[in-house]
Amino acid sequence: MEANSTGGVTVKSSPVGADKWHVSSTAHLGGPAGGSLQSGAFVLQGSNGWLVEGNDRGTTGSAQLNGHGQWVPWTPPCASVGDSFAIPAASTPQDLVAVCVMGGFASPLSSAAPPGATLGSTWLYLSSDGGATFNAGPELGPQGSNFGVLASPAPGVILVGHFVGNGEALMASFDGGVNWTVVYHGQLLSLTFISPSQGVGIVQSPNHTTKLIMTSDGGHHWAPITF
Repeated sequence: MEANSTGGVTVKSSPVGADKWHVSSTAHLGGPAGGSLQSGAFVLQGSNGWLVEGNDRGTTGSAQLNGHGQWVPWTPPCASVGDSFAIPAASTPQDLVAVCVMGGFASPLSSAAPPGATLGSTWLYLSSDGGATFNAGPELGPQGSNFGVLASPAPGVILVGHFVGNGEALMASFDGGVNWTVVYHGQLLSLTFISPSQGVGIVQSPNHTTKLIMTSDGGHHWAPITF
């Protein structure tokens, strides 16, 4: 994805091992009207894929790969409850999880919000049909809660960074978000799983140096890696 001259986003692709880029056909991917720096991500799992782009003002563009490798219009996870910018994590081509803020940016509480939800609260949203539909899962936190990195190495296993005061902890749930435990203390800049058991994260220290941490048991335990 790259910003284009019309204020939107263009998607390009190239064969692996080559430098032959071409513009991919997508529905219009607009740019934000203001707010923080625009960002976006591709989420790939098997032959399935999803893209989202936007900033703290919300999701401004999204698309999904169909069975023919084409990007087609797709409704992102948080669209019905305020359209907060949320990059989903996919554990299988069918199972996705996202983090949604009720009301998003400067929007009222939606009638589609989960029962008992309050404006500004943060909830998990889950899909078991490849992102065609998302349903609300457990609440993560009330208004003012701040969550960062997100990963889901297997269905029902969810890891999310949680900012508390001046620190951050990596929280994990192994039952679909019902129960949570802190599995690492530190500010994670990125979190990636290359299999259901093996994952890596980059942690930033207070003096702005970074280190690599790894898990080999699906996120239960993490340890620094020395090169």
